[in-house]
Amino acid sequence: MKVCRRRNSMVWLSLILILSLSSMANACGTTEPVGGGSRLFDMVIENQTDRVLTIYYDKTYEVGVIEAGGSITQKVSMNRGSYPITAKNTQGEVVFSETFTFIPDDKYHLQKIEEQVYKAVIPPLQSN
Repeated sequence: MKVCRRRNSMVWLSLILILSLSSMANACGTTEPVGGGSRLFDMVIENQTDRVLTIYYDKTYEVGVIEAGGSITQKVSMNRGSYPITAKNTQGEVVFSETFTFIPDDKYHLQKIEEQVYKAVIPPLQSN
């Protein structure tokens, strides 16, 4: 009888532990569009245009909508050397599409803000 209670207690304790760990993992929000199982960093995407933009990472993963002058943060893998960012206007037209890197000499390089946080800037759009 004691063995059965102890076994039941261990089963319940294990179940609670698994559920707790699962909840904590979901709460951390460490989803990334590409390259699972690697070190992540926060990429802050800053919209310096005067338009509302929908941001896509790697052309297909929708990060979200950024108001004019606003920013949005996305967790991405450190294992990649380049980070393609596409921005569409409210009509769905591509108004910006460039690949950001860690190479300071590149026109579109990630600016280090702090440890594990880098910024990609979408500059003001050129008028036609």
